Amino acid sequence: MKTKMAVALIIIVATLGLTGCKPKTTTLTGQVFVVTQGGDNIKLGDVKILLIEKAQVAAYLAKKEPSVDAEIASAQQELNVAKENSKEAYITHKTNPQDQAIEQAWFAADDNLKVVLKKLNNAQGAEIYFSDFLPDSIQKTVSDADGKFSFVYLRDKPLAIYATAKRTVPDELTDVLGGRQAITRVEEYYWLVNAPTNFDIVQIFLSNDNLVFSDPDGYFKVTPKQIPSNREFERAYNHVLLQLEK
Repeated sequence: MKTKMAVALIIIVATLGLTGCKPKTTTLTGQVFVVTQGGDNIKLGDVKILLIEKAQVAAYLAKKEPSVDAEIASAQQELNVAKENSKEAYITHKTNPQDQAIEQAWFAADDNLKVVLKKLNNAQGAEIYFSDFLPDSIQKTVSDADGKFSFVYLRDKPLAIYATAKRTVPDELTDVLGGRQAITRVEEYYWLVNAPTNFDIVQIFLSNDNLVFSDPDGYFKVTPKQIPSNREFERAYNHVLLQLEK
């Protein structure tokens, strides 16, 4: 009898010991959404969300950033040359306004300037960083119809949350007669944020406030820029032309 009691006591003590040594975890709940310029709250469902090691992100960016920097520098140099060519073509046209060949050369120089300006915008965007980013995930999930998701992970482990999403939105484009064409474009969203540590339960939102374009947790040496809408691009392009033609 005493032997049975001793064995039972040992089992109870061992069970309590194992329970006490169980690693502490964080239960994270979150939601993915964006707020439009008109103030509408758009919940993003079916978004793949990864929980990955921060060390893996740092190693990837350390390898990727030099090539991104080189591409940006190359596009910037092309833009500088395109600006000079456009300015020279404008001056030549201004002194020979009746020469149609010179006028066409001026138009061609401006068209090339637009192409190169778009190239620079693309080189500065987030897609160039993540086009070949295929991390090994600790966990992965998909947001539901309300954009909600959850993870449970070791509370003291340095992890990051990575997610991408796309949405087709209305846009406008100036036509050759100065009017407006109703078109659409695809907005791309990227999030790369720290997974909160040392919490039992925590909530996080993936929204406009913590897109990679604001880089809230300082992952990038040069923060990616959001690709402008057609209207924003046309405004920037026209501003460049006005500055060159002064």
